Amino acid sequence: MTVEQQFEQLEKRNKRLTVGLTMMAMVAITIQLSACGNDCDVSDVKALAGRDLTQCELKGANLEGANLKGATLTNANLKDANLKDAILKGATLTNANLKDANLKDAILKGATLTNANLERADLRGADLTGAYLEGADLTNADLKGANLKDANLERAILEDAILWRANLEDANLRYANLGSEFGSHPEGADLANANLKGADLEDANLKRATLTNANLEGANLKGADLEDARNVPELSAEQREDACWSDCG
Repeated sequence: MTVEQQFEQLEKRNKRLTVGLTMMAMVAITIQLSACGNDCDVSDVKALAGRDLTQCELKGANLEGANLKGATLTNANLKDANLKDAILKGATLTNANLKDANLKDAILKGATLTNANLERADLRGADLTGAYLEGADLTNADLKGANLKDANLERAILEDAILWRANLEDANLRYANLGSEFGSHPEGADLANANLKGADLEDANLKRATLTNANLEGANLKGADLEDARNVPELSAEQREDACWSDCG
């Protein structure tokens, strides 16, 4: 075999090796994408139930009326997204970014929103019955007329949130922050006409909150900070004794 033939044979082998490596790389990428399971295409808003949209970039997405029942949106970015009238019953939105999102009249029954960012979100008329909102940030959120019956809001941040006519019956608000310090947030949450019957407000911060005509019948106010709270409704002797009215720390 001549030297020229040897070079030609070596060149062919190199080409076969290159093709083989390229195919292996493509297979590896395909397997990796399959493992992620993150198809973030949300163009068909009626076919999103049960979808895995973990970590999807959905900033500003128009999901009005979308069926996201049981969907997984953990760590998804939904900032400025339109979710008006969306069905999110039983959906998982742990650590999701919903800042400035429109969730007006959305159905979030039993949804998990643990540590979600809902700052300035529009939740007017939203159904959050039995929703899990532990540690969620609802600063300046608009919850007018929202249904939060049996919701878990333990350690949630509700500074300057609007809860006018919201239903918080039997909700868990332990250690929740519904109050405010002077500075960037001069006023506390607006709980005017809110239904807090039987709610657990143990150690909650209601400093400077507005409670005009709020229903606190049977609510647990043990250790609750009501310093400078406005228009506090008539409380039972036990509630008044349990609550903190000054220098609450």
